[in-house]
Amino acid sequence: MLGSWVQAGTASLAAQLRSTDPDAVCWSWVPLRQTVGFWRRRMAHETLIHRWDAELGAGIVGQPMEPTVAADGLDEYLDVFAAVTRELNGSPAGPSIGFRCTDTGNEWLLELPASGVCALTRDRFGGAVQLSGRAEGLLLVAWGRLSLEGAGVAVSGDDSIVERWTELLPPM
Repeated sequence: MLGSWVQAGTASLAAQLRSTDPDAVCWSWVPLRQTVGFWRRRMAHETLIHRWDAELGAGIVGQPMEPTVAADGLDEYLDVFAAVTRELNGSPAGPSIGFRCTDTGNEWLLELPASGVCALTRDRFGGAVQLSGRAEGLLLVAWGRLSLEGAGVAVSGDDSIVERWTELLPPM
């Protein structure tokens, strides 16, 4: 019964998202992201992460994530969720953190200038600590699914910052 309900709801949502202009105005909990396109992107990344969770739980070695989709998921995490969790938790100011996807070339610099605040710069790498790895690994680290080592992510710079990860970037 539950499986049928989820399947029907998913099919209905997918059909609606495919048939609606991505620029159409649509409520979301992110003030600057009030479009259907926000939800297309959000649902794609939500599905990607929870597919990984389900495969892990079932003991299945799933298909690798498409690197460009995983990199976009990391972009969304850094742009939307890092800001939300820092604000909600009043996370302290901290050092800057660089992210580089070795398989896509995407780079980000996340600055933590004040309590509850962050600023993201795309196409810029550096910071007090730098994390480099495949987009899938970086995405799974960001969402707290894997450790840096488990994801094959290399750390350079001040690695003590990594010990403060959940203080600086609290989990959802």
